Amino acid sequence: MAEIIDEAHSKDLVAIRGSATGRKLVQWNLLTLLLLASAVAVWVAYLQFERSSLDLSSRLPALQEMAGELVIEDESQTAVIRLPQTWFNEHRWDCYLPEGEYQLRLATREIPADNLPNSNLNFPIPAGRHLLQLETELVGEQWQIQVRLDQQTVLTVQEPKAWDLGAGSSEGPQYSISTQIPASDPVVFIRRRFMVNDKASGGSVSPPSPTNGVMLWIESTTGMNSNFSASSTQQ
Repeated sequence: MAEIIDEAHSKDLVAIRGSATGRKLVQWNLLTLLLLASAVAVWVAYLQFERSSLDLSSRLPALQEMAGELVIEDESQTAVIRLPQTWFNEHRWDCYLPEGEYQLRLATREIPADNLPNSNLNFPIPAGRHLLQLETELVGEQWQIQVRLDQQTVLTVQEPKAWDLGAGSSEGPQYSISTQIPASDPVVFIRRRFMVNDKASGGSVSPPSPTNGVMLWIESTTGMNSNFSASSTQQ
């Protein structure tokens, strides 16, 4: 009789142990699944982040252009970007000048298609970050051209109404995106040349010879590249 009881008791213990082992196996499997699901979720999130980063990097130049952001990657070079216009005859630029001495120069006559014109209109400008503004406005019978450096008017020119015949103009460079230029090269912010009426075509053409217009640039007082051509800095 005792042997029968012991045998039954042993079977019960085996059954209990088997049931406990089964529960542990089920618990271990659930834990594994949870850990695996978490790992997959983290990996998917990482892949989405990488894809978003690559997409943002490809769109960064366009976003910088929209925001008018000046990017300075090399502090030994000049950096410039054109800012959005607030009205038609206003032009603005954000620029950075590395260590050195510079002159801000303005010309309204005899502007060539390439190279730099002769002009006595200049203003010393120190190294550093600057906001430049060029405004052209017809007031009565005179054109007023003003250049502002960091909100201060530094250059002013008055021209008669006939200075601009209203035949249109060609303009460049633009610097619509942040651009860096060697410090020894002049930085031409705008080269606006007025067109003239062409009787043969009945339209307007840009004259090959120097003409009226507006040209604003900065040049270093030392080490300037005399072989400068405006086409090399147009954007």
